[in-house]
Amino acid sequence: MPERRERKVRRSQAERTALSDKRMLEASLVLITRRGCEKTTLQAIGQAAGYSRGLVSHRFGSKAGLFRAVMRWIAECWRRELDPSVAGLEGVEALCALIDAHGRFARQGPEMVRVLFILWFESLNPQSELRPVMLEQQRRVRDEVAVWIQAGIDSGTVCPEVQAPLQAAQFCATLYGITYQWLADPDHVDLSAMLAELKSATRRLQAG
Repeated sequence: MPERRERKVRRSQAERTALSDKRMLEASLVLITRRGCEKTTLQAIGQAAGYSRGLVSHRFGSKAGLFRAVMRWIAECWRRELDPSVAGLEGVEALCALIDAHGRFARQGPEMVRVLFILWFESLNPQSELRPVMLEQQRRVRDEVAVWIQAGIDSGTVCPEVQAPLQAAQFCATLYGITYQWLADPDHVDLSAMLAELKSATRRLQAG
């Protein structure tokens, strides 16, 4: 009886493009973590992903364009963890759900979180081409948190004395600060304990 050969499934052009993009973004994570931004070149990314420098340039335009894509990709991955966790919530409960989702994402994908922070710090240069993406990402989260806090104030579950925009900025600054300390010194900073403390502080915003 003749040997039966498995039929090879041909990917569509869109599937091949998505796969090559994913491989190049994943290669960028590894190289940025190991080499930093300056020494991460398009050629190195192409080689690490199994493609040419020309494909990386064609797809992303420049190193800054690739780094912007990396930032957006990481944010999308974080969103996939966050959005189902906070759906239908407001006030303190939404903030605590965000803390839990952030903790899960950070523990599951520390490399992604590290690279996002590296690129955020790179974007602090006023002339950086990454700056608009960083501002867009941070403002979006800060604005969402302010909306949740204000909804809690309006429904009577959050103390009316709380100023939603100010409290949102403070909350995000603390969350990012905890994450940075953990990334910088994981042997001496307990991420879970720090996030639990942030949840306790957040629950003190509850009314009555």
